[in-house]
Amino acid sequence: MIRNLSTVATIGMLMASSALAQCSDTAKAKSSSCCATKTQVADAKADAKGCCATKAQTASADGKSCSSKATLASADGKSCTAKATDMPAELVLMQKIAKHGGPAMTFKVGEKATCCPMEAEKLAAADTKHAVQFVVNETTFVSKADAKMAYATELERYLEDLTTVQFAVGDDCTRCPMTAKKMASTAGKTVQYRLGSFSFDDMDKAKALAASARKAAEEVKLAALVGEKEYTCTTTAGKVAQTAGKTVEYKVGGMKTTCNKTADLNLKMAKVDAALNTIAKG
Repeated sequence: MIRNLSTVATIGMLMASSALAQCSDTAKAKSSSCCATKTQVADAKADAKGCCATKAQTASADGKSCSSKATLASADGKSCTAKATDMPAELVLMQKIAKHGGPAMTFKVGEKATCCPMEAEKLAAADTKHAVQFVVNETTFVSKADAKMAYATELERYLEDLTTVQFAVGDDCTRCPMTAKKMASTAGKTVQYRLGSFSFDDMDKAKALAASARKAAEEVKLAALVGEKEYTCTTTAGKVAQTAGKTVEYKVGGMKTTCNKTADLNLKMAKVDAALNTIAKG
């Protein structure tokens, strides 16, 4: 049985309502990580076949930790209490992804750091010397656009983690089954099989879910609207819009935008969401 992750960071402020803000909004950046995840566990078994991979996103073959621990807090130490009903669809999805161990964003205004975008807005409004700063994967960015690009890259890596079985011994992960076997022997523990932040005792189940999650992600497509007509090819939609003097609106799931860069980010989030939902149902 899979357990939902506990306290998590609400993520927002990244997606602006206008296309201009979505594509070019800027700010300064630096913050400490304060958004957390915990490992989820499901029942399962094993097969340690295959060669060692050299690429790992949440962990490596030498057994680095693949789970992070922290607490959700605002600059004054209180939790972020933004309601999903008060946020646009893309921000709700970003929150969900962070909740399941995916990439997150933190904020800082002056010396005050927070995981809560609403709190960050309040801090910036009260501070005439400092703008909101953004951090993705411990890297700081001056512009919101750059932060978006970094977040998109992290989403790609997380999708790989969700669709590729890793071997876990306690909080340590590796993509190499032989390394995992040695780790387990040294620690006196059994090997589990991890997809993102979901762990299984059964290798076959983990493999099957990884394949299903990959297929679900691949089936998520971006639609382009020009007026009332919908196109599956964004290039065609762009040509039609240019000829008609109209704007292309990109849609995936419940998210819509006229910014092609934001659309690409939304598509990546939707793919991750599809993979998460598949694993959670498994």
